[in-house]
Amino acid sequence: MAQQKIKMSPFLLGAITNSLGRLPCTPYDLTKVKKLIDFYPVNFWTDEIPDMVIEGAGNFSCIGKMPNLHTLIFSNSICTTFFINNFSFLADCQKVKILDMTNTNFSDCRLLLSMPCLHKVLLPTEEQLIHTEVLDTLVNHNVQVFLMDPQAHKAAADIRDIRDVENLLQLKKALYTAIKSILMDLYQNQEHYYYITLVSDGDAHTPCISAWSYEALARSASSEEEKALIKWSYADSPYCCHRQEEFAEVDRLLQERSDICTWKGVPFDIEYENRYMLMEEIMQQLDKEGLFAINQARKEVVVLVEVMPPEEENTLRAYRMNRKNLKIFRKWLEEAAEYSINIKYWNHGFGMQDDSFVLLKYLADKGKAAISVTELFSDLGLDKMQGDFKQTRDLLKKTNIKYAINIITDLAALLLECKINQTVNLNKLAWRNIKSAVSEICITATPEEHALINKTLMDFASEPSAYDLSEVYNKNYLQKFALLCKELRKELYNKR
Repeated sequence: MAQQKIKMSPFLLGAITNSLGRLPCTPYDLTKVKKLIDFYPVNFWTDEIPDMVIEGAGNFSCIGKMPNLHTLIFSNSICTTFFINNFSFLADCQKVKILDMTNTNFSDCRLLLSMPCLHKVLLPTEEQLIHTEVLDTLVNHNVQVFLMDPQAHKAAADIRDIRDVENLLQLKKALYTAIKSILMDLYQNQEHYYYITLVSDGDAHTPCISAWSYEALARSASSEEEKALIKWSYADSPYCCHRQEEFAEVDRLLQERSDICTWKGVPFDIEYENRYMLMEEIMQQLDKEGLFAINQARKEVVVLVEVMPPEEENTLRAYRMNRKNLKIFRKWLEEAAEYSINIKYWNHGFGMQDDSFVLLKYLADKGKAAISVTELFSDLGLDKMQGDFKQTRDLLKKTNIKYAINIITDLAALLLECKINQTVNLNKLAWRNIKSAVSEICITATPEEHALINKTLMDFASEPSAYDLSEVYNKNYLQKFALLCKELRKELYNKR
């Protein structure tokens, strides 16, 4: 069955990608989007674009297909003014609590009356709006309403500061200059680097450069055990904060933007995202210029933008900044990354189907800290498949499951999480407001069950078209998912 194409603005596709941590693969992915705050555009000519999406300038209509969206802020680091063809999608934004349209061509305030959960709305200047009498109604219903003030009144000062175009452009230039200067100076020692990172803190203050070379590691540790302890530590590197004085202009420009520590809620989130996105963007630009291929081949170094103390967002950025098949990147993932299947596999093919909801709801409803695959197979009827999960729709007619292979692949991902972290946190993986009374659970399997799952993953990776899942997904998507299953199988069972 051919997948329906969705017209979408490059800005919206970028916002969805930033929200999910990956490109959307199916229309169902839209139901998982809860927050859109970073509308940095993708390039339909050079970036990888999902099969279901076609470019539609000014088309933001599929926002109306996001039933769990609660925050909608039209903003990005380059301070774009968004021209939206039709705002009727707002009528379907039934859960949106925070709405910021100061950077759009929005005008008809009557549309806001169809948003029952609205708590705070930020709008363009009053001269741009029509039917402003509606705003009094909103205020009477305890909605906070803010209008952009063309004469720069204090009420709008924080919002304007966040979107200060001139400051952002100066900051971008200063970051670029400082990072490039520091790295070029560092490379003069002719050492071979395997780790280069730009590090900041939880408030996105002035960053620093840190790096490890093989030569520096050999000088800093006398045993393999000592090397293992410090090899990915930015703070233990002799090059941590190398020529930090180069960031003086960056520090000055950040101070001009007022103290981020005093901000709360939406303004903090926007500023934090803007700063880290700028850092990532500049490191990627320097990568394109070949700066990380000096002294060593690019494939031999992992390049990062990290927040410290470390958070999972570091891993998300790392996937965007490095080719995932590089040996050095795989080594960093295994030895240092904040690992979770929520980052690597979940929502990247796994955990994305209606059947995923069935599995997670089953596990949540059990309310048990430990669940066996034997019990799960019996309760869901998978024990009747006799180990063959290729064509199962007829056998599953009396259940809520559509395709058994979805349950097997998702279960394999959960087993991998349990293998690495002993348990899996259901509340972090679940959606549609599924909440488990016992959030951390351990899934166990017998050797025979592991052998069955291993064989199924191998069969699916080899011939995905033999499974009934091929009825709903095109060949390109199936091949990508099959490759992911192959990767997961290798990690779970140490099989090639």
